[in-house]
Amino acid sequence: MSSTNDKINSDQTFHSPERFSLMSPPITDMKQRLFNDSPPHLTLENHVPNGSIPLWIQPVPYGSSRDRFFHTHEFSEIVIITEGEVDHIINNESVHLCKGDVLCLHPGVTHCYVGCSHMALVNVIYDIPRLALPCFDAFTLSKFNVFFPSEHEKATPSPISPILHLNDIEFQKVMGIITAFSMELNGNVCGKGLMALSFFINLVITLSRLMQPDNNTENPNFPERIGFTIDYLNSHFRENISTEKLAHLACTSKRTLFRLFKQKTGMKISEYLRKLRLQKAYTLLLCTNDPVQKIAWQCGFSSDNRFCKVFHAVNNCTPLEFRTHARKIHADKAKTETFPEIEDTPVTFPGSRRKTLLQKRGRNYGSSQPSHN
Repeated sequence: MSSTNDKINSDQTFHSPERFSLMSPPITDMKQRLFNDSPPHLTLENHVPNGSIPLWIQPVPYGSSRDRFFHTHEFSEIVIITEGEVDHIINNESVHLCKGDVLCLHPGVTHCYVGCSHMALVNVIYDIPRLALPCFDAFTLSKFNVFFPSEHEKATPSPISPILHLNDIEFQKVMGIITAFSMELNGNVCGKGLMALSFFINLVITLSRLMQPDNNTENPNFPERIGFTIDYLNSHFRENISTEKLAHLACTSKRTLFRLFKQKTGMKISEYLRKLRLQKAYTLLLCTNDPVQKIAWQCGFSSDNRFCKVFHAVNNCTPLEFRTHARKIHADKAKTETFPEIEDTPVTFPGSRRKTLLQKRGRNYGSSQPSHN
């Protein structure tokens, strides 16, 4: 590979200044300008008409990209290598890319590709300031800021290396989203801008989830699988649940399940299961007169002795002591909330000259005939 400090040869081709492109121009004998000091700056208007949604997809077919075309752009772009391999250059650094590699480049970066005759890619172009993007709980995605950096992060240069490498399953999923995204942008139906925005959000969230530190590359839908596991525990906590069964539901190994369950819920599976069983026990102790042995069985404990041991470790009392104390507190509270006995007191009703006495609680108000003046 040529040194990145080499000058761009004057016999390289270029598109008309009115519309730059990464693809090779149809007129191959035109001379490219020397852009070493001032590389061409691509604008969103090169791809999107004024007034349109600031999104565009630019597929670059195999072998058609312009080799060593240093350029910058005012928009952000997600780049996915769809075929072959190529070298990516930013400043004096170079990294080798292959199919499945994903880049995210923001305005201000000067870069180019070398070896373009052996690769194909797709650019997803978007302009952050012009996108009315609903963020909602995007903060829960630790890598969302890669695609939408804060003002402080915008000052940090875009990484030259891939932000993600897609395996075959992930690649097919992402390209399916991009294909539907592109069809919507190029269509002529009502609401295509809104639908295109939904596909773009889908793409960003999908890539962000795949980039999560705890992502299981064998199962890109692992967050949903954790949800299945929690739902199963909520419904079957009375049963003797095996870790093998839970790992099977999550489509992963027991070790990975234990680690990611703790990351998602903040507690171990055994702690979560114990919490579910004790919550049910509290309800039965307060609302029924069932014996401890029956409650232990209804809550999934192997024996009443085991139930009492776990209960005491958490509450520092036995189940029966808890029941007695809780009911006493409830009874005392009910007494304090009753209406107190009061002495008869004359009361004047608003809007009337009549007077009567407020009788003690439990009696009816006395009635009297109205007096006539």
